[in-house]
Amino acid sequence: MKLDLEEANKLHPKSIRYLVRALEICYTSGATKTDSFFQQPPKWPILLLGLWREKEETNRRINIRIKEMIAGGLIEEVQ
Repeated sequence: MKLDLEEANKLHPKSIRYLVRALEICYTSGATKTDSFFQQPPKWPILLLGLWREKEETNRRINIRIKEMIAGGLIEEVQ
């Protein structure tokens, strides 16, 4: 908390792996994880993609998939 209060408030006290990583960043770079995260430019160009489908189409596909799974033995497998 003394080194990086903002990061400490984000982490659960039992998240040892993340606590150790935040400390490593502080001790090796001299900067907090919070500061170093926002100062570093990305190493590669970033392209964000997303898929979007009409709700009715999604529901239709889900229903088809469920029927296929039941026909394929889902009930027996669960039992």
